[in-house]
Amino acid sequence: MGISQDAGGHGGEPPYVSADPSEKELFLSQLGSFTPREREIFHKLCAQWEPAISYQRFCALSGIDDAGKSSDLNRLIEKLRLHGVALLARSLSDGRAQPDTIRLFSEREKAFYADALDDELLSVSESIVHALPTESALVGRKIQIPVAFIDDATPEALVAFMEKPTPGDVIFRVPCHNESCYVTGRSLKRLLALAIHKLRYYLQSNDLLERVAKVSESGIIVLAKKLASKDAAFWITLCDKCHENIDAVKDPRTGTPDNEFFQAAAIVRLVVSAQNALAEKNARAETERDLDMQAIVHNAQTGLEPLIDADGFATRLREFAEKHADPDVFVGEFAAKHLEQKDRHELPTIVELGRYVVHRDNIAPAFMKRFAELAEELKAEYIDEMTQRLRAMNRGTNTVFTTHRNFDADIRQRVEIADSFVDSLLKKPAILAEAIILHGKNSKQVHSVDDLKRKLGAFFVPNTMKLKDYAEVFGLYRHELFDAAWPRLGVFLRLWIKLSGGYESLRSVYLDAPTRRDTAGTVIGRAAMQESAPVQNSGTGPRRATAQRTVGTPASSRRSGSGSSRTSRRPDPGAGKRQSPSPPRPVRAGGDATAAYSKRQRETAWEEFTKSIRHRP
Repeated sequence: MGISQDAGGHGGEPPYVSADPSEKELFLSQLGSFTPREREIFHKLCAQWEPAISYQRFCALSGIDDAGKSSDLNRLIEKLRLHGVALLARSLSDGRAQPDTIRLFSEREKAFYADALDDELLSVSESIVHALPTESALVGRKIQIPVAFIDDATPEALVAFMEKPTPGDVIFRVPCHNESCYVTGRSLKRLLALAIHKLRYYLQSNDLLERVAKVSESGIIVLAKKLASKDAAFWITLCDKCHENIDAVKDPRTGTPDNEFFQAAAIVRLVVSAQNALAEKNARAETERDLDMQAIVHNAQTGLEPLIDADGFATRLREFAEKHADPDVFVGEFAAKHLEQKDRHELPTIVELGRYVVHRDNIAPAFMKRFAELAEELKAEYIDEMTQRLRAMNRGTNTVFTTHRNFDADIRQRVEIADSFVDSLLKKPAILAEAIILHGKNSKQVHSVDDLKRKLGAFFVPNTMKLKDYAEVFGLYRHELFDAAWPRLGVFLRLWIKLSGGYESLRSVYLDAPTRRDTAGTVIGRAAMQESAPVQNSGTGPRRATAQRTVGTPASSRRSGSGSSRTSRRPDPGAGKRQSPSPPRPVRAGGDATAAYSKRQRETAWEEFTKSIRHRP
């Protein structure tokens, strides 16, 4: 049976509060007989209305400072209570119930009965001998709850309410022995605690304890010890045994314990069973959530493509989440467990890099493979551009190779265009370092601190987490690009450049790059790449459509037609900072070009020229 909705709002202003004085008087007359003093206090209550009027504050503001005047207030509230219009709510102070707030209601609204039930439970908290709010006890207090306000506390209804409490005032009818007990949804736990307290109170009787121990097939001492426990199974079993053996539990001479003992046992059995059922349901749901989360992580770890499109991953995560009661909770738990970094020295299970998400075990292998491919592509493109630059004798507006700074900045821009995954990792050196360390441990390639330093040395300045220059990381050196481009020049052009004395001048432009190959990224980096086991099929899928992708080329390298026609355009990184290239070495005035070379150099050049002529078709 579903939970009925609140009839009449809780805490809303009753209509009579804002009525004029004559209407208030008429309202009181319709309810019954009130003294002039009580009517005066009623008008003051309306004037000071709020959802919960402080009892002490109202007394102070209204001049009610002696026992006689406070009794007038209390009598007024009791008369109004009998008509479902007002209630004096109490709170416990040092174990005793004290007046706390005055609450006014529309006549017999649901909120009145809910607050009245809570106050009845407070009386039980104050004194365990006070009767539970059963039907008979409420009749004695002249509280008769309309049927429309009541929901039956079936096990299913209790589990549903405990799992997702219904907003508003909910009133449950709890079957207990030979009648019903009434409780609000918000006070279910308090009712359970008081029912257990009553059972313990009754079982202080040794005679009753002995009879209950007998029907429970337990020793008296053992049973007495277990009464202090919170073990759900124990309480369910105890209450079941008592209900199954009512005649054996009762003293045939005195008829004790009374019905309230069995009522408390029925309440405990029902509510604890519902709690157990909810706990089991939650445990099953949690197991299913964990299995689904593990499946998502496993797919990310072992899938054919290690780089997963972030948008596609989010869609897949939401599909899994929709299988569960609260999809948003599932997504939040997954993020907390697997996407958020808890320790700065440990990567989350799944890391977002650029437009991809990657399982942490796959980061380093995928990076090494893509890094190696990108390094080769960059090298090929730079050799092409260096060749064009040399053919133009360093003339033109291309500033890529003029300084090491320009060259490094150009590499950065091309990496950003070409591969968001590699670019993201290079811009997040801490993640890159942790990924390399993790992969080294997983693949058992790291056996010592020196091994670790060697692997990290491909990308980082020694003993730091500072990334090396991009040129050094990718093993791209301007003088090497010059040497690779030089043989591509026509033989006559090379001969003319050498004979004219321009070779050394041209090459000297590119000699300020780092030349220490024992620590350069190209040597160590390639060694590290060879040692790293590649991820299955890591060259397919979202790998920037490898067969069609070309390295992005900033516009600065495309000036004067010097750039590759297959590269994409980017803003010039060296705009406003260009430097004029070094001009070819001038020919001496009054002499020929051969004067700049020794006899041996001239002979060698002619030999090369002669050989090339002989081999020409």
